[in-house]
Amino acid sequence: MEDRLIMALGYALENDVRDLPDPDEYSETYVFRKVFREKLDRIASSSEHVFVSLGRHRIRMAMVAALIAALLIALSGIVYAAERFVLYPVTQDSPEWKSYESHEEMIEALRVDESVLKDYSTEELLKATLEYPLIVDVLLNGTVSSADDDEGEYYLSHTAGLDVVREYCTALNLLLERGDLPRLLESLDQDMLIAELDCSESNKSIAPMILEAIREYVEIEYKHSVQK
Repeated sequence: MEDRLIMALGYALENDVRDLPDPDEYSETYVFRKVFREKLDRIASSSEHVFVSLGRHRIRMAMVAALIAALLIALSGIVYAAERFVLYPVTQDSPEWKSYESHEEMIEALRVDESVLKDYSTEELLKATLEYPLIVDVLLNGTVSSADDDEGEYYLSHTAGLDVVREYCTALNLLLERGDLPRLLESLDQDMLIAELDCSESNKSIAPMILEAIREYVEIEYKHSVQK
C-alpha cells in the first residue's frame, strides 16, 4: 500500500502544470507550479510518518486522503491557469509580440470569441478589459471635447477611444453592454481591483485612466437614455 501511494504521488509530481504557457519565473503561473510541486513533495515525504503513526489498519484512509489532496491541488492549478492565462496568450512581454509587423496583427493575435466570455461576470469582464494588452488604444484615440457649461473650456475625452477599441476587444464590448456596470463602478474598490490584475505594469499604470473613461462613457449613456 505504501509503495502504491508513493508511486501515485510520484506520477502527480511528474504530471503537474509545468507545460502550461508563460514560463516566466516571475509569473503567477510559475509560482503556482512551484508551490504545487512543493505541496506534493511534502505529502510524499510525510507519508511514511503517517503510516507509522496511524497504524496499518488506517492505511487506506491515509492513502485516500493524500491522493484526494494531490488531486485537488492539481485540478485547482489547471483551473487557475485556464482562467488567468489562456484569455490573452500573448502580451507586450511575449517574444512573439516583437514579430508582429502591424497593429492589425496584434489585434488578430489577441482576438477572443464572444462564446468564451459570455458567462463572465461584469467584474470579470472589467478585469479582462483592463488586462487587454492593447487597451492603451483607448487613450490613443481620445478626442478634445468642450465642457458642458460652454465657457470655452475643453478637456480630453476618451469615450471615442472606447468606441474604437470595443470593435476588436470583445471583453470591452460585452462590458459596455452590461446593465449592472454603473452599479459595479459605484461600489468598486479600484485599488484592490488593479492590484489583482494579471497584466503588464504599463497596463496597471493606465488602469485608473481607463476606468475613468468607462465611468464617463456610462454617464453619457445614462444622460442619453434619460433624454429619450
